Amino acid sequence: MVDGVSWRVLLEDLEVAYGQVVSGAGVDLGVRSSSFGEWAAGLREVVESGGFDGEVEYWSGVGRGVPVGLPVEGEPVGGVSGPCVVSGELSADATRVLVQRVPVVFRARVNEVLLAVLGRVLGEWTGRDRVVVDVEGHGREEVVSGVDLSRTVGWFTTVFPFELRGSAGAWDVLVREAKEGLRAVPGRGIGYGALRYL
Repeated sequence: MVDGVSWRVLLEDLEVAYGQVVSGAGVDLGVRSSSFGEWAAGLREVVESGGFDGEVEYWSGVGRGVPVGLPVEGEPVGGVSGPCVVSGELSADATRVLVQRVPVVFRARVNEVLLAVLGRVLGEWTGRDRVVVDVEGHGREEVVSGVDLSRTVGWFTTVFPFELRGSAGAWDVLVREAKEGLRAVPGRGIGYGALRYL
């Protein structure tokens, strides 16, 4: 498996290699960056040496007192239980507003605005004033010294719990809280998985 950065690296390498082969030169992709294995071993060393110990209190507090799970209403339809999919679409105009205008108005990134919306929707659905969702990041944070991931191919990702206000409120407040909360996550969340699994 590869992540989005890996696809960029792979496509650039293929383009360079193809150009070299077509011109009759030998294939030379330059100096390689650190391997996924080197990064994984380094991350384990960071955890074992206490590199994320300062985050334990933060991660222990996320979602404290927030009920786990989602409400279930009534019996399954047609005897079928399990997940269902609900989908929707934004028009091109609505997408343009979301991507170009809303972030400027709220001085926030698109993902921060979407998290604020998700918090409100889940809050209205569950009747809860706080909800916890998993947030995914690219996972290539610079936490292992001497490791260069700029051209490393692999599946780097972080998934961490993030608490949102679920109650109704002014949009500027909800977006500001999501923005400030997300920006306050230590190390963009990489410590959560490292502490949990390593």
